[in-house]
Order: sequence, then structure tokens, then C-alpha cells
Amino acid sequence: MSIPFDTRWSLEEEMKLWLLIDKILGDPSISKILQNATFDIPFLTRKNKIITRGYVHDTMIKHHLNYPDFPKNLGFLCSIYTREPFYKDEGKGAFKGPINDYDQYYRYNAKDSACTFEANTEIQRELIQFGNADTYEFNQRLMKVLFYMMHRGIKVDKLAGMPNAVVKRAEAVLKDLEASHANVGSKSKPDTSHIQQDVQLSFFALNDPVLQQIHDELVQTDINALTPVEALLKLNEIKKLTGA
Repeated sequence: MSIPFDTRWSLEEEMKLWLLIDKILGDPSISKILQNATFDIPFLTRKNKIITRGYVHDTMIKHHLNYPDFPKNLGFLCSIYTREPFYKDEGKGAFKGPINDYDQYYRYNAKDSACTFEANTEIQRELIQFGNADTYEFNQRLMKVLFYMMHRGIKVDKLAGMPNAVVKRAEAVLKDLEASHANVGSKSKPDTSHIQQDVQLSFFALNDPVLQQIHDELVQTDINALTPVEALLKLNEIKKLTGA
């Protein structure tokens, strides 16, 4: 199925369509079949605020587990798992310029959906046959975490051992930036003058003698004059300063 989002719908009708799509994709009891879910799911979240829930069958990942050396694009999968004649050229023009034939473009999208659904059945059979089902289950469980990290990010500053003063300063700058972008799309330009200074965080602006010593070592070192061996030795000296 291909749902054309064009001028044929009123605003109210298009809203109803998006709400139905959101209801289906957000239902955890409905399994989803996608080709390259790691692109589609974050894209829907970012662009349309749609959270996809439920078990995810990703034909690209499954096929890659079965045949790591084979291409894993949908055109290749359709050629070996379905009887659909090659059609991927039908949609290429839409990505390079104006769409000249919308009916052909909608059929192209519908074929993508139908072929992904059909290919998944055979790919799943081979996944079990080759003993790769458990590996895919592991990947499938990681998807939710990966999607969250792609959408919201992950805090690594404290995990990486950054000084607390740097972490607090970064959080303060982040809050200022979030506040300045709260009215994106409004006619008035947000005033960011109060956060333009000292946005670049520096490890060497801290009252830490070890960091100061590392700073001095780096300043006094002519990197361009070092041989590869000398560079490794210098790096080892700096590593010792940290107590590692």
C-alpha cells in the first residue's frame, strides 16, 4: 500500500491519516517489517514525532546475517527473494528532481512495501535454517536502545571521566541553547548574545595542576618536528602524567 500525501486531502483528512499511521506504528502488539529500520524509525520520530513500537523485522539486517558478502539493498533482495521484475529505476528520478509521474512514483513506493513484506518470509526461513535467529534476536533487542540514542543522544561526559566543572559548564550552555531555540519558527530572532562568549569549553581553564602540566607539555612540543617514534614516546609521557 502507498498512501499519497498530496493535495487530494484536506488538512483534517491528512491529520486523520497521520493519526492512523501513528496508531498502527505505535501499537506494540503489531510487528513491523522494514528494510533498513535504523533509518526509517528515527526518521519518523524526528520528522513526524511517531514512536514505532513492537517487534521489528529488518530485512536488511537479517539478509546481512545470512549472506554477509552479498549486497543488502532492496533491489538485490527483491531480485532473489521475489518474482517482481526489476523496478527500482522507476523511482530514481524522484530523488534527483521534480516528480513527473506521481502515479508511477506511488506504485514504486507500493512495490517497495510489497516486496519487503514478501522477501521477509523467505529471509526469515533462511535465518532459522542457517542458525542466525538468535543473533538477530540480539540485534532486535538492541534496536530500541539504538533508536533512543540516535534520537536523544547519550551522556558520556561523566562516563569518560570529565571534570565536574566541565560537565556543569556544558549543561549550563546546553540549557541556554535550548532556551534560545524554544521559539524556532517565530518571526523574532532569538537573542543568543548572552551565550556567545565562552561557549568553547576548555579543560585547561581549570585549577587542576595535572591538566596544567599536560597543557604545558603540549604547548612546548613541536608536533611537526617529531618522528613517529618520538610522538609515541611523548604520548606515553603524557599518559603517565594522568596516572594511567
